[in-house]
Amino acid sequence: MEIREPKYKVGDKVTDIHGETYIICNILKYRFDSDEYIYGMEAIDSKCSDIESEIYLKPVQKSVWDLGVGDEYYHIEIGHNQVNKLVWDCEKYDFNSRSMGNAFLTKEEAEFELERRKIETEMLRFGGSRINKWNDPVFITCGGSLDVEWANDTCWFPQGAILFEKCEDAENVIYEIGEDRIKKYIFGVEPCME
Repeated sequence: MEIREPKYKVGDKVTDIHGETYIICNILKYRFDSDEYIYGMEAIDSKCSDIESEIYLKPVQKSVWDLGVGDEYYHIEIGHNQVNKLVWDCEKYDFNSRSMGNAFLTKEEAEFELERRKIETEMLRFGGSRINKWNDPVFITCGGSLDVEWANDTCWFPQGAILFEKCEDAENVIYEIGEDRIKKYIFGVEPCME
């Protein structure tokens, strides 16, 4: 029987079955009889150490703020309108990409964001604005019925909303871009298949 690669490496953050978060300190042994690794771990929020089998551990969901030297991430290359894979080297370019919201853990996240940005740009092209220039602006909503429609409310605007001067402008945007694309990429709702 071959020894497989360990599921976790030293430095990985994991949680146990009780929800406690640990950092893997070392790989203690491999058990042939159960095809599992045993890890030495240290709790993140205390000095507590523990030993655990990998079958009782799961990885902590990583974010772009956890990237370290050698980690792969994805970036939207604006000049070519495409997604590229990069390696985090702690260079100024890496930090600038992340601080501008242009670093993603997966290719799928980056591709989704690329399409979302294209749709927002189309909304701006059809007369939308990120700044309120009108007395009674209109914005696009997606309500409980999952219908995409326009609304106006002079008391509040949703964060990140693109505003329109009149309801006809918002209706035109919904028609031109398509309700399903707006649902998926602006509101994160998969259109229902009928």
